[in-house]
Amino acid sequence: MKKIFLFSILFILFFNLNSYSQSMYLKKGRSGLGISVGYFYNENYPSLGVGLGYSIKGIVDISIGANRAVFKEGLYDSDIQRTNWGPSLQLYALKQSKNMPFSLGAGAHYAKMSESGSEYNRLNISSKGSGYSIWIFNEKRVDSPGGTSVVPGYSITFTKSEAELKGDGHDLEETRNVTTLKIYAGISFRISPDKFFCINPSVSINKDLTTLGLSVSFIFSH
Repeated sequence: MKKIFLFSILFILFFNLNSYSQSMYLKKGRSGLGISVGYFYNENYPSLGVGLGYSIKGIVDISIGANRAVFKEGLYDSDIQRTNWGPSLQLYALKQSKNMPFSLGAGAHYAKMSESGSEYNRLNISSKGSGYSIWIFNEKRVDSPGGTSVVPGYSITFTKSEAELKGDGHDLEETRNVTTLKIYAGISFRISPDKFFCINPSVSINKDLTTLGLSVSFIFSH
């Protein structure tokens, strides 16, 4: 049970990987609504995430996301499922333009976690947690004449999270701090003057896990 609990808190740390940005695909001055779906994989669990966000003038991103994971069969001999959700805020301090060769910014994210499974039901145990992340990022946009853009970038994220496991004499609490390096590349395809289809592969590395991610997005700009 202690092992299950430790991965509960790691899952909160992981959730910051699933924050979404619309502004990375939009030039300064354009706003837009984005809808995203992402799949994330590491050695312990596959996870599916969804996100909804709005970009204000290509500078500020306000978004909310949710993530659902099912641990691999045999990892704990139990069908444990975990759900995280929370809001994110991201700001571009510098946005790439004719006079600025790259973009630079920072963001913050807050997440809540809950979990369920037959093992928890059998032992009458409940588990929940929360955490926050702050990060800085650097990007460079490369446009092609055909309307396709590629935005490679990286971010460094600091996450602090807390989790608790209660019930049937299994009361445990723990706080963790983790720093994560994420390398990604956003690829956008212009469907029409104000609609974009985007693909974002990524790899995120910290001392506990290496996670591969792939998300797709539709952005409606104005």
